[in-house]
Amino acid sequence: KSQRVARVTQMKFEISDGEDFDNNGIVIPLSIIAWVVPSSIPAGIPLFNGSGLTQAYWASIMDNLSRYPKGPALDDPYWTLMVMWHIGMFACLIFGTIGYNGSKRKSF
Repeated sequence: KSQRVARVTQMKFEISDGEDFDNNGIVIPLSIIAWVVPSSIPAGIPLFNGSGLTQAYWASIMDNLSRYPKGPALDDPYWTLMVMWHIGMFACLIFGTIGYNGSKRKSF
């Protein structure tokens, strides 16, 4: 009796003509740490109430969760903090991935 074997092929990504894109798993946690640590440094920005962006964002989340069935209003600072925090995080993820792949290929 013959057995069927399922073949799983590894996904390959190309970022330009014929160049493979290495999707290394360590880049994601390092990039997140590279964003969370500096964004946690206290700043004298009034929107942050003297704390870092990460603390202000999480304080805003907790404040909105305390009023749970009612969501944040459109003029709530939560939206500004959310957009700023996520833009910074995704920029670190993108630049971390570009840096890793560029240094691996000795592009720079």
